[in-house]
Amino acid sequence: MNYEKDRWKSFIPENFKKPETPFDNSGVLLVDKPAGISSMDALRYIKLVGSIKKAGHGGTLDPFATGLLVVLLNKATKLSEKIMKGKKEYEGAFLLGKSSDTQDITGVIKTETEHVPDFSTDELQKYADKFTGSIVQTPPIFSAKKVGGKPLYKHAREGTQVKINEHHVFVEEFKITEKQAQNRFSYHIKCGKGTYVRTLIHDLGRVLNLGGLTESLRRITTQNFSVKNAHTLNNLLNQEQIKNALIPLDKLNLL
Repeated sequence: MNYEKDRWKSFIPENFKKPETPFDNSGVLLVDKPAGISSMDALRYIKLVGSIKKAGHGGTLDPFATGLLVVLLNKATKLSEKIMKGKKEYEGAFLLGKSSDTQDITGVIKTETEHVPDFSTDELQKYADKFTGSIVQTPPIFSAKKVGGKPLYKHAREGTQVKINEHHVFVEEFKITEKQAQNRFSYHIKCGKGTYVRTLIHDLGRVLNLGGLTESLRRITTQNFSVKNAHTLNNLLNQEQIKNALIPLDKLNLL
C-alpha cells in the first residue's frame, strides 16, 4: 500500500472530541503500525486522541511496512536512542527480477528481468549468507536518513543530487524461509541499528544480476519488545485505552 498523506485521520473515531485534560502518564506504548501511514503519522494520531504533548518512537518504519512501532510518551522519550540501538527482527517477502527507485514494491520499476532462474531456498541462502555479520550499506535515497539536515526522501522528491555515505551495519541473520513462487521468497532478518532491509534485498538482487525488491516488510521485535503485545490504532481510541496499554517506566525491562 502506497503512502497517503492524510490516511491516518481515517482512524480517528467518529464524533471525536479532544480530551480537555492532557495525558501526563509516561511510558512505552507498543503499536502495530498499519501499512499506508508513516511512523510520524502514527505519532500524530496517538498525540491527538490522547491529548499528549510529547511523543517519540524507538525506530521508524517505512510507510508501506507494518508491525512494531515502539512509541514513547512524555518522560519516556529520553529512552529513544537506547531503544534504537537494540536488535530488531523483520519478516516479509521479496521479488527477484525487478528493481525500483525505492527498493520496494511502492516505487517506480527501473529494471525487470524476463527470466529468473529457478532457485531453491538452499541455493539462494548461500547468497544471502554473504550479507550477514558486519557489512557496509548505502542508505536508499527514499529514506528518512538525513543529509544536510533534510531527509533523503525530500531530496529525492525535489530531484536534488546528494552524496550518500556508506555506513557499517550488523546483520545477525538473513534467512530465506520459503519459496512462494519462482521469483518470490519469504525472509526472516535479525539485525542491528541502521540496517535497511530494503537495501539487503536490493543488494542480494544486484549480486545475482537480477534485481530485487521488497514486497512486504513487518517488524516483529525491537530489543525485547514484541509485536505480539502491540495494539492496533483501532484499539487506541481514547485516553483510557492508551493508559491501559501503556507500559510504565518502572515496569520497563530494557536490555
